[in-house]
Amino acid sequence: MRGLLVASLALIAAAGCDNKFLAYVDGALLADADGVVPAPAGPTVVVKPETDLAQLALPKAPVIRLAFARDVPFPRVEELVRRVEAAGSKPVLLVGRRNQVQAFDLHEPVTGERTIQVQVTGDGQSCVGISGVPEMRCTQGAGRHVHGAFVREDVREAVKEYQLREVQVRADPTVEWADVIRAIDGARTCCGDTKVRATLVP
Repeated sequence: MRGLLVASLALIAAAGCDNKFLAYVDGALLADADGVVPAPAGPTVVVKPETDLAQLALPKAPVIRLAFARDVPFPRVEELVRRVEAAGSKPVLLVGRRNQVQAFDLHEPVTGERTIQVQVTGDGQSCVGISGVPEMRCTQGAGRHVHGAFVREDVREAVKEYQLREVQVRADPTVEWADVIRAIDGARTCCGDTKVRATLVP
């Protein structure tokens, strides 16, 4: 079943440039997610892999919308978010829900001492376990990318087995922006009417 899903996802990715169900901002293909919130108004800064952050001028505004192309390395996302915050503005991270530009919150309140743990790596692997237990269940995505459907399935099983509703996500520095979104969004949307909170942690 997973092999069929991998093949389907690969076909979708290959046809991505012609897919009207994907969201773009000034040519930057956004990471896609289901657990989104409306994006507030404000100036938008677009960042692609070739963008030189050192030369990037930030507008002066209470809210700055950041449109990262999905293949931007995640450390560059963190760098610009910190820079926006240091300038006294609120960064809003833009994603796509189908072809609609929306916003995504990396952090939800997670307060429990015992949580589900998700670790994603730059080779497309996602591992799921629980805090305090070194063993994790790892799933390899197609190519070098994490697949939200696999994260969703593995977190769903952990929620059922351990009766936990909070997830902490960690991403290696080699991970691309879209893979971080897939991991967090997959965890949050794992379980239908059962609310699962997920947050990104260092």
